[in-house]
Amino acid sequence: MGPGGMDILGGIADAGTMHVHERVFPADRSAPRAATAWLRSVMLGLSASRLDDAELCLDELVTNVIRYAWDDPGGHVVTVRVERTPLELTITVEDDGRAFDPRQAPPPPPAHSLDEAIPGGRGLMLVKAIAQRLDYERRDGKNRVTFGFYRDRATIDRVPTDR
Repeated sequence: MGPGGMDILGGIADAGTMHVHERVFPADRSAPRAATAWLRSVMLGLSASRLDDAELCLDELVTNVIRYAWDDPGGHVVTVRVERTPLELTITVEDDGRAFDPRQAPPPPPAHSLDEAIPGGRGLMLVKAIAQRLDYERRDGKNRVTFGFYRDRATIDRVPTDR
């Protein structure tokens, strides 16, 4: 187990051709960095550039949860679940914060100068542009944001099936 979290499954759960990792992180400022480091430690089957994309999306989504999900972040957790099938990698970020569907977030207004630019709001634009799939559901009082990437054929061929 790495820094800043608890391993729920303790590694890989093999359900046929699906491999699953899940980890719970305390909802504090260390969560985004801990989640992305953990992702790199468990991830196989993506090209280096797709792994970078997955890490960027995960960092952005966990950061948004930590900053905006609760009025009182104490005592909350963020759960990250990674599922790998032969064709796709999906990552789910789950929290018990206020309902928020990132697919519905409006883009920030365009700025015509630096003075007009409003900080923030561009991270979700990146997630929407980078992730090949983005889903949201609110169930049992929890947000579940899932994003996914199709795996490269060359990478699939290099990954052992027992991992």
